[in-house]
Amino acid sequence: MSASSATTVTTVNHAHDWDTKLAAALWAYRTAEKITTKQTPYFLVYGQHPILPIEFEVPTQRTLDLRRVSAEESQLYRLQEVMVLEERRREAEERTRRIQLRRKERYDQRIKPVLLQKGDLALLYDSRHARFPGKLHLRWMGPYKVVEVFPNGSIQLADLTGELLGTRVNGWRLKKYHGLVGKSLTSWF
Repeated sequence: MSASSATTVTTVNHAHDWDTKLAAALWAYRTAEKITTKQTPYFLVYGQHPILPIEFEVPTQRTLDLRRVSAEESQLYRLQEVMVLEERRREAEERTRRIQLRRKERYDQRIKPVLLQKGDLALLYDSRHARFPGKLHLRWMGPYKVVEVFPNGSIQLADLTGELLGTRVNGWRLKKYHGLVGKSLTSWF
């Protein structure tokens, strides 16, 4: 569960007192092991697993061992913990990098190449209606003229009068406009 979903669940279930539950939701997120790193965020930041308040009342092996060591042993133990922490952070970083690379490869397999060229006419998908499409909503705007196709897949468009759109558009939001056979576009506008 991500921090945002934990806070969303907390907010929905406790609409009037969500702020009192927020600390508990964040604690649960920070002390839960993540699939990507195989570690808890708490451990990656502080280098140790959290000591719960109950462990001071009912001593555990970990809290008893920390009370019995001398200052010199404590320093040596802490140095070893820091070295282990650095290694675990490197492992978590490498694991995250590998997972992100796999996700990118899977995502890139689904991407269709942009088949538009400079001078083509294209229709622009109106993403405002993607989540709640109505029966009669127009999902495609245009046609627009392709002014330039960039290597990263973005495309600069202009309307039929030649005025550039304010921003570039991602190529997946466009489809080629084939027009009306035997009709001029300007006669329709």
